[in-house]
Amino acid sequence: MKTRSLLAFVLLYAAFAAHAFAQQQPTAANASQNVYDMTLPGKNWSIELTLPDLTQIADDVSHDGKTRLFGAADAKNGIILLVTLAPAHLPGGAREFQDFMRKEFEKAKSTVKVSEYKQTPILEYTLMPPDIVVNGAVMPLNLFRMRRISGLFVKDDVWIEVTMARKSLDAKERALFYSILDTLKFAEPTGAPDALHHYRQGKAFYMQRDYAKAVEHYRRALDLERQRPQLDRRRWNMLVDELGSVLGNTGDLKSARETFELGLSQDNSYPLFDYHLAGIYAAGGDLDSAITHLRRAFANKANLPPNSYMNPAQETTFKPYLKDARMRRLLDELKIKR
Repeated sequence: MKTRSLLAFVLLYAAFAAHAFAQQQPTAANASQNVYDMTLPGKNWSIELTLPDLTQIADDVSHDGKTRLFGAADAKNGIILLVTLAPAHLPGGAREFQDFMRKEFEKAKSTVKVSEYKQTPILEYTLMPPDIVVNGAVMPLNLFRMRRISGLFVKDDVWIEVTMARKSLDAKERALFYSILDTLKFAEPTGAPDALHHYRQGKAFYMQRDYAKAVEHYRRALDLERQRPQLDRRRWNMLVDELGSVLGNTGDLKSARETFELGLSQDNSYPLFDYHLAGIYAAGGDLDSAITHLRRAFANKANLPPNSYMNPAQETTFKPYLKDARMRRLLDELKIKR
């Protein structure tokens, strides 16, 4: 991806985040201290960050699958945190990365301040977005002209940028940003790849839509986890959830059902296991079983992980049943608009 395309992608992502955090609602899964990890396919390392009082709003990859983008927000205080992992555009370390990005932002007419925090290169700037023209009129984008501060890292051939954005950055926000940078660490397996490593790789390939490799890593992670439990409950649920989803996406509904049932046997309060099972039963023509699982899923709606949703009225699997009296009663019961 060319640098200008990357900057535009990050800008659009920040615009999405600005809209998303305005609608952010706290969930039971949003603990005060959340550890998140990110990597790219084929890497034997990942980065880990602890984000206090921030809720995940997105985790996605670019269209070419080479750039990872993660977003979290604090709606109350108007804070967005963005993390990007992207292929390096030139050789060298973090200072070369800093110099390169400074020049790019200056080309975009942004005022850039260069500094350092505990030997980590820092950039502070206000990114000026390009004009967007709709029906011949230039749309104002002042909302997205937020002050940003970024910490820059390089690992192998990957550029890593941790950015905080807000309308203004005061001492309190800078202190929070630096405290987040203090938590960043690179995790690498010291021996044979463990369950956590395979889970991270599975997720990276899953996001890249390379489902065959995702299933390979997810299954290996699950096998290792059975032999020696290592994952915390959040990661274990996500592993099973994502493995079942990949299997369903590839048409292996039998294995997907068995995977979600395994998840329920270990944690029947995680709503997405029931929700996905409802979809599988609906696809198989068993509406009564689908409704049973939907009721269970919505009974545990408070445990829905961040950046997830449940709406059977919008799911292709359930659309053939929207005129069925049983489904209509359920949607009314759950107060879901058809």
